[in-house]
Amino acid sequence: MVRRIALVALATGVVVASVGFARHASTDPLTLTGWVVVETTADGLQTVVSIDARTAEREVDGLVDHAFRAQHRPGLRVYYVGWGSVAYERGRLVVATAEDIGWTFTVAGRRPPSLSRYPAYAAFDVLGLSHHWGATVQRPRDEVVALLVAGVCESGGTGPCSTCDLGGPGDIGCTIDLGGGSTCSADCIDGYYACCSAQYGCRCCAAKEQ
Repeated sequence: MVRRIALVALATGVVVASVGFARHASTDPLTLTGWVVVETTADGLQTVVSIDARTAEREVDGLVDHAFRAQHRPGLRVYYVGWGSVAYERGRLVVATAEDIGWTFTVAGRRPPSLSRYPAYAAFDVLGLSHHWGATVQRPRDEVVALLVAGVCESGGTGPCSTCDLGGPGDIGCTIDLGGGSTCSADCIDGYYACCSAQYGCRCCAAKEQ
């Protein structure tokens, strides 16, 4: 099996842990193992993490089960394809690879306690984290990435930040049931707001376009 990994991070120290995810018992809200893909978009503003999870009931099947979007400022570049694990709770996402290297994405200013026992992987503060699961993302990864990163907030008031069924200015978190067994949530840094909509899913939006 070929695994490829590359990481470029500006002004960030990298700590390679000697202990992997699999050696840590977990009672966290979500812990999954399977085929993981991590990739930062070309504009450097979003990193998408997807996992085709293996469970006791089935093996990986080529379709994404859970997807996460980290929104951040330019300067972060992460890429990985291979076997790994993810642990997630509102405000923090930890990704561990089979090579015992990983990344921790935390909404700046949040310090969720239950994931603090995981190895001190390369840590990044981000502007927002969103989590998508269910039928909406149970498709090939390329389609999921296109879905998550499509659309930008436009100055004319259109796009994914223009209509929030839940959340909106003043709210730093929201969760929405998209129907058909699909759900998404978003958690954002102060100064941004969480926007959850049936049309665009969940993301974090600047108080004004940046």
